[in-house]
Amino acid sequence: MLLEYIATPSDEGEKILTILKRKMHCSGTQIRRLKSNDMIFHNGIKTFTNVRVSAGDVIKIKILEHRVNDNVPAQNIPVDVIYEDEFIIALNKPPGMAVHPVGIYTTDTLANALRHYYLVKGMDIASRPIGRLDRNTSGIVVFARNSHVMARFSEAFHRPDTRKIYHGIVHGKPREDQGLIDLPIKRSPDSIISRITASDGKPSRTEYRVLETFRDTSLIEYRLLTGRTHQIRLHSSEIGCPLVGDGIYGDDSKTAHIINRHALHCRYISFINPFNDKEVELVAPYPEDFERALIQLREQ
Repeated sequence: MLLEYIATPSDEGEKILTILKRKMHCSGTQIRRLKSNDMIFHNGIKTFTNVRVSAGDVIKIKILEHRVNDNVPAQNIPVDVIYEDEFIIALNKPPGMAVHPVGIYTTDTLANALRHYYLVKGMDIASRPIGRLDRNTSGIVVFARNSHVMARFSEAFHRPDTRKIYHGIVHGKPREDQGLIDLPIKRSPDSIISRITASDGKPSRTEYRVLETFRDTSLIEYRLLTGRTHQIRLHSSEIGCPLVGDGIYGDDSKTAHIINRHALHCRYISFINPFNDKEVELVAPYPEDFERALIQLREQ
């Protein structure tokens, strides 16, 4: 991957090292890798970081898409690609699949599937998810092509103009058709998995609006303003509307006939690509079990 920066009048006399750090957002590790591989170019010629630039000079760097030893074996598992460019790939994760090997889920993950997808295309790239979803949450997961891209996009995903929209099927209906849930979250002292709301927790805010109501359930759209573990699941439960199928923050014993997991889907993400300032919009169709649950609830 080649990245380019054209020096402005305000850059006059600056060292290339400064340009790499401040304008091209390279880390110290990245700069050392670029230097050792002779991947820094000044007006088309390989150069050194102590060279000074003039306005209009073109600085290019070549980012190597090397694979780190992430111990993720390739597995021939189909992936649903909803977007791909030179920087990222976005997949529509099915329910029941972990994003990356962790704990007891060491294989059959989205990362294993993506590894195979890249190898078929002749690319030996590590899986670098920008954000994650719970194993039973379906929807959009974005992966970066290399560590430099991952760092830049991770920052972009925390900008206020980035939108992350989820759809969930819940028990009951909120008192208001739309609103803001502003409840701090922290890890439960009695569990390594579950979270609780508490005044000394981390700030956590979720916007919601009701999309559709059924006999005793509702379809709700959530917009994450922060990104805490289990944020939507816990916040929804706290307003008296736990997700259907959520065995941690609700009661899943009576909803297996509707859906056999917590009914949450990452539906939409939009953000500004930090490398070219273009807006990217991603939309993930509902998986079969979520769609089937809605059909069943509408027919009641």
